[in-house]
Amino acid sequence: GLLSVTSFEQAAAATLHMEIAGLQAGVVDGYDQVQVAGQATLSGTLELALINDFQPTAGQVFDVLKWSQRSGSFTAYKGLYAGNGIFLKGHDQIV
Repeated sequence: GLLSVTSFEQAAAATLHMEIAGLQAGVVDGYDQVQVAGQATLSGTLELALINDFQPTAGQVFDVLKWSQRSGSFTAYKGLYAGNGIFLKGHDQIV
């Protein structure tokens, strides 16, 4: 789904679980996305899950979290291996 919020803060012990089933954010058979209009304060774990037999290919981009301002970073990641030698990786995204 798609969630739009004013701010987002994730504690060190928390996990943000996001599902990926396709190429478009916020639609059925797409991928989850949180859009933060203001400050995103990150810590804890980002966990990605490929669902509905979706298999990404090299070069595809899934902006699961977008923000205007960010502080901190996730300290752990889960679910980065997508199969067939492909790994998902994080990058900074600005709205």
